[in-house]
Amino acid sequence: MRPNATLIALLSLASCQTDLNVSKGQDDTDNPDVVDTDVAETDTPDTDVVDTATVDTDVADTDVPGDDRDHDTVPNRDDVCDGQDDRVDLNADATPDCAQNLLSNGQVTTGLTGWADERIGSNLSTATFSTDDASAWPYSGSLHVVNETAANMANASGVYGACVAANPGDSFDVWYHYTVPTGGGDGPQFITSFDVYTDSVCGATAASTTPGPPATTIGGGWHVMHMGSPITMWPQWRSFRVRIELYKPGMTAPLTFGLDDVLVLGLQ
Repeated sequence: MRPNATLIALLSLASCQTDLNVSKGQDDTDNPDVVDTDVAETDTPDTDVVDTATVDTDVADTDVPGDDRDHDTVPNRDDVCDGQDDRVDLNADATPDCAQNLLSNGQVTTGLTGWADERIGSNLSTATFSTDDASAWPYSGSLHVVNETAANMANASGVYGACVAANPGDSFDVWYHYTVPTGGGDGPQFITSFDVYTDSVCGATAASTTPGPPATTIGGGWHVMHMGSPITMWPQWRSFRVRIELYKPGMTAPLTFGLDDVLVLGLQ
């Protein structure tokens, strides 16, 4: 009978060892240190999720080919002037005019901001905003200028641009889109000139008006005009405003023209 007793004793010991192992496993699960280690290991996928989010942000910042936020046909990733029409290049130098223009609101994207009516004596011209954009860009328009008192100053109709600061010796040239009605007779001409000032904010009395050469217009549709005679600032001149006038001697009816994409370019 002793061998049986020995066998029973061994079985009892094995049972106790199994209980001890089970109990020990439960204690490990409840051990805070072990739990923290398990959570730290679980956090590793969370870190991967953060990394994935970073990649998503990069993708969001990279515009999809063809996306065109300002509808100028230039994709966002290539857009030089977001919010302006990059296609306009009146001086044909393969650089968008908006990246070179010293004149604020030259594309008339913010209504009449920076533009002023011309008044010479009793001769008054007025400018209003028109949705007729020279490049048919939906986020801009043009100036509609009319001479309200055609009996004076040989019937000129004009408008002033915003002030441009300058230094003595600087030279500038001007381009713009224009449209004039057809059927107005022969001889209407544009005269582009600078009213120059002795301070940097066009606040002092104009020191001089320097006109460029007259240029004959083409009726109907939008056309490009180039002043073609650069203006160089004299030592006492510190700022200027470009003045654009349509002029026709002997015309008794009010002169009307459209103006858009005015480029004032500094020359090297």
